Amino acid sequence: MSKTGRMKRFQIIIVVVTAAALVGVYTISGDKSFEEMSESTATNDTAAVDTEDSYLEEENIFELDKEDSEAEKFSDKSTDREKSSDTDTNTDTDTIKAENSNRDTNTDTKDTDKNSDSDITSSAEDSEASTGTIFPYRGVWNLIIVNKDNPIPESYDFTLTEIENGKQVDSRIYDDLQELLNDMTAVGIYPVVGEAYRTAEEQEEIMQNYISDYIAQGYSEEDAKAEAKKWVAKPGTSEHQLGLALDINADTNYSSNESVYTWLANNAYKYGFILRYPQGKEDITGIDYEPWHYRYVGKIAAEEIYNSGVCLEEYLTE
Repeated sequence: MSKTGRMKRFQIIIVVVTAAALVGVYTISGDKSFEEMSESTATNDTAAVDTEDSYLEEENIFELDKEDSEAEKFSDKSTDREKSSDTDTNTDTDTIKAENSNRDTNTDTKDTDKNSDSDITSSAEDSEASTGTIFPYRGVWNLIIVNKDNPIPESYDFTLTEIENGKQVDSRIYDDLQELLNDMTAVGIYPVVGEAYRTAEEQEEIMQNYISDYIAQGYSEEDAKAEAKKWVAKPGTSEHQLGLALDINADTNYSSNESVYTWLANNAYKYGFILRYPQGKEDITGIDYEPWHYRYVGKIAAEEIYNSGVCLEEYLTE
């Protein structure tokens, strides 16, 4: 081979070697760059992840802060509402308590008044019931029972009005009594009110006069008292002391007692009066038959008693 050929061959080898060297260097450089790029990419990815995580964390924190803020606001509002509610509740409670207190006070006052009235009434009735074994007085003045078992209650009160002959009666019966007397006179029957209201002293005096009369007739004092009680009630147990009972007889200058008693028996109830001690009821009333003794009970009760044929004791126990 010629020198020129060797030189060319040498140059070719040098070119090939140089090229190979360059390729190796480039490959190494490329690998390094790739590694660096990979590392950079990884770093960037990590950074991106970190950034994303940081962003998400910040976002979460923001959201949490926002939620906390909202929660605080809600809590504050709830607290305000609760405070307001508590205030309203307290106000309402206080109002209700005040109203209840007033209501309770009023109720207590009413109950106290009621209880007080009840106690007074109860006390009065108990006291009266203890002295009245069958018919204790309970405030119905025209139906009060007074007899040997039921004395006049201490609480019983009334006013008196004087009639033409000077006798006195309970003012509440005056008009009906006057109408009865006038109507009798109008038909030619002339009554006289012999007895009306009596004081306890007058009742005692009448009782003693009867006892004395029986003793004068030969009765023992004990028997005389027993007989007198058939006709006269002892003081405190006489209807005459009420001003509601009357002994009506005749003005014998113009009429007979029989005509007076007959008219009264048939008509007195129309004016509110009843025959107080009818015949056949002696065992119940404790008083013998007295056709002259009339007692005011009011027109309704008088008509019912007249129609049924009972005495006052029976009427009040039916």
